[in-house]
Amino acid sequence: MTQIINGNNNNQIQFNNDPGFDPDNPNIVDCPSCWKPTSRFAEPCPRCGYNVKAHFEWEQAMAQRAREEARLRSLAKIQGTAVVLGLGCMFTVSWLSKKGYITGEQMLGVFVAGVVLVFIAANLGKK
Repeated sequence: MTQIINGNNNNQIQFNNDPGFDPDNPNIVDCPSCWKPTSRFAEPCPRCGYNVKAHFEWEQAMAQRAREEARLRSLAKIQGTAVVLGLGCMFTVSWLSKKGYITGEQMLGVFVAGVVLVFIAANLGKK
């Protein structure tokens, strides 16, 4: 808000109520409510009273949640693939041994590989 008063005797008074923000300051953003420049960390916006800090904290929390969900989906795909490969190895060994195509030593190696893949898949999500 700018107020200018011109008097009869050529006195000029000027009042500027807008807070002066440095345009190069990276913490100056547009208020999500009134779209005027304000500090990103302002509890209330000086113009409309909107809690700008809480708004951006909420946005940051939602972005973090989306990243975590994407990470868990990726981890679930890896675990599923490892389980399918492990069980596939075990069933293939069982079938080949019944048909007489592989010996006991060969069967043991592939069976252990399948068990290891299932074990790895079960422990991927643990920190």
